[in-house]
Amino acid sequence: MKPKSVPLPNLYDEAKIRKSGLRYPARRSFFILVQVLALLTAVRFLNQTLLWNVFRMELEKGSPPGREAYAFLEVAGRMDRVSLQLTAQTVRPLAEAVVIGYHDFFHPARFLIRGGKPLSFVDVGPALVAVGTGVSSVTLYASDIVKIGAGGSIRAAYFGDSPLAPVFRRLARNMGDRPESAKPAEPVSFLLKPPEISPFLRIPPLLYFFLPGVLILLLAAFLGRAMFCAFFYYLELFFIFSGKKALVSVPFSWLFRNQFLESSDLWTWGIAVLLLLLFAAGGTVGLLYWKKIERGSLEKWIILFFLLLPLALRF
Repeated sequence: MKPKSVPLPNLYDEAKIRKSGLRYPARRSFFILVQVLALLTAVRFLNQTLLWNVFRMELEKGSPPGREAYAFLEVAGRMDRVSLQLTAQTVRPLAEAVVIGYHDFFHPARFLIRGGKPLSFVDVGPALVAVGTGVSSVTLYASDIVKIGAGGSIRAAYFGDSPLAPVFRRLARNMGDRPESAKPAEPVSFLLKPPEISPFLRIPPLLYFFLPGVLILLLAAFLGRAMFCAFFYYLELFFIFSGKKALVSVPFSWLFRNQFLESSDLWTWGIAVLLLLLFAAGGTVGLLYWKKIERGSLEKWIILFFLLLPLALRF
């Protein structure tokens, strides 16, 4: 006698699989990647806005009487010579230099400057740059690059001290005009302000250092120790930002200001190397738990966000 065939029970709910997107893992990964990139883009815009407000507050502290007159635009726009002359007559007619500042999505700060002397240093926030007579344009980048346009020529320079400074200097040279003759282009003259002593310029480095660390620790407490992989963020922070300033000089300036430690390069570099080893060890601990993360889980995408975060803040 032929036995009756009994259908086996289905352990998977097709409706739930279809709803969760597990049937199409590539599509689900693509949408999560788009969300990560969109979040990085939003962070980049917020960072540009933060830098603009920090530079503006630094400039609003006040320049020496009679030197510069500043006017700021809330919305990015194209300034021409006519509006600059009108602003010069309205803001401070006897000023040596008139500076109009604004920002956009690609630059934290842009300035249009009317200089009155052949060579004068004008405060643009993180540095003082030398401009000549007439109208000059000064553009600041989040990567510590300043670009100056005057008289139909464009010059650019890198004013940071990152361990990857040769790369940034090459990038700055590519932004400027290439001289047709063998004579090198005229260099950009600037005086850099130390962010350690400025109450405004140290705000971004403090946020870059402490805020991601707090978020990583919270995520590790809720999602597991594999989130420690995100501590590799600080290694990127050291190399593409201003090295020891990003890890020690600005975040722990109170140690040197209150004379708990001697203010010297030896102490600064020693603490920076110690912190690098500590963060590298934390990231290595996270790698030991990496295999415990389920395939396609959200934890890996969060770690990817933190690894790409320095690039979004810097470029």
